Amino acid sequence: MTQIKENKKFIDYVFDFYGKGGIYPIEGVSKVEITKMTHLLIEKEKIRERHGHGTFDGDTFDREIIRDMMYYNRGNYNSAYIGIVRLVMESRKDKLNRINSKLQSHQ
Repeated sequence: MTQIKENKKFIDYVFDFYGKGGIYPIEGVSKVEITKMTHLLIEKEKIRERHGHGTFDGDTFDREIIRDMMYYNRGNYNSAYIGIVRLVMESRKDKLNRINSKLQSHQ
């Protein structure tokens, strides 16, 4: 499968958990937000590796990091993976601000 198809499959997987009607819904979660957080996480793979979290595999661990990134983006800093989430999110605050602006325009 191509990387684009794999990413879409992962985004659908995350949405099935945290999107509207999901197993553990988070209010306001969209596939757009999940996509942007996924790209941000993949972009910061070197940070993950440096801190012993391995590469992006599109598995449960990655889904939970995306969940915690979305919580972090909403001001909730109490997460299981706060260390890696903070590193990823804080390292690209400029990009995160652009993501938040785009998400607001899609609502």
